[in-house]
Amino acid sequence: MTSQKTTVRFITCHYLKRNDEFRRIWGHDFELFKNHMAFLKQKYPPVPFSIIRKYMQGDNISLPEQCSVITFDDSLKEQAEVISPYLADQNISGVFNLSTCIFENEPLTPQVVHFGTAYYGVRKFFSLLSMYLGEVGIEKNDYQRMGENYIDIYDLHRKIKRFLKYDLSGRDERVLLMHIWNNHLVKDVPDIMQKVYMSKQDVRNLINMGHEIGCHTHTHPLINDQTFNKQIMEEEIKKPKRILEEITEKVVDIFAYPYAKKEDILFNKENINSVRSLGFDILFTIYDTGSKKIDKNYVGRYSSQSTDSIDDLEKNSWGYEIV
Repeated sequence: MTSQKTTVRFITCHYLKRNDEFRRIWGHDFELFKNHMAFLKQKYPPVPFSIIRKYMQGDNISLPEQCSVITFDDSLKEQAEVISPYLADQNISGVFNLSTCIFENEPLTPQVVHFGTAYYGVRKFFSLLSMYLGEVGIEKNDYQRMGENYIDIYDLHRKIKRFLKYDLSGRDERVLLMHIWNNHLVKDVPDIMQKVYMSKQDVRNLINMGHEIGCHTHTHPLINDQTFNKQIMEEEIKKPKRILEEITEKVVDIFAYPYAKKEDILFNKENINSVRSLGFDILFTIYDTGSKKIDKNYVGRYSSQSTDSIDDLEKNSWGYEIV
């Protein structure tokens, strides 16, 4: 058994800044990302999560007093083509949490907003959304009045995301956004899937580079105690686990919640046990419970921001003591 105490910080990242037609996406400059990794290597050396888990199970493993685990969400192409080779060159192993609708040639639900607003601009995207409100029973005038109160595009962008995420059902949100994806984005950028998302071979390459794979649902819906049901279990948790295990030929026992803030995760023990019963051992959030002890049901990660300085990264992330 191990008796040494170590503190682990979990960091997650999403987008890199782009120089194509989606250049307005809010992502990390690659040089900033590399600076963050250099800082972590120096002060909180990244350790493969598989090693941390063996340590937690009592294996006699020596770890630094302070270390980190680096994770990535959302199945993005730049993670496979740019980030993963860089990490391999730095001898860093990460955890890549993937959504599997991309292997059925469909986007993650919230990324229709991210790439749609990056391509069209926030106000045009707002207008495009209004064209399809009748499909989900929303009065167009009520929606347009919402936009009139938000002159600042950043405020409007936040309002659009909250409207879709919390005011609509997951089904209605996806129906609405898939109209924009199929009728506009795919027509205007025919190779958008190839530009934005990983392929199955990319996933296999991640494995070959020594990275780990986690499940990030099928389409990236909101999963909390209000939305959780049998259909969510089958379509958004069980199905993607099966798909990822078929691609990787490995057991996938890490689940990363979509969105993953406090209001976006499960707290009901019965619901949590239902997820764990599918074979998940670790549940990733981006929620800091305030506890210094790691809880496999609430492994909180700091979601690194594209504007973070080194000081921001250190100040805003938190560590868990494991013995």
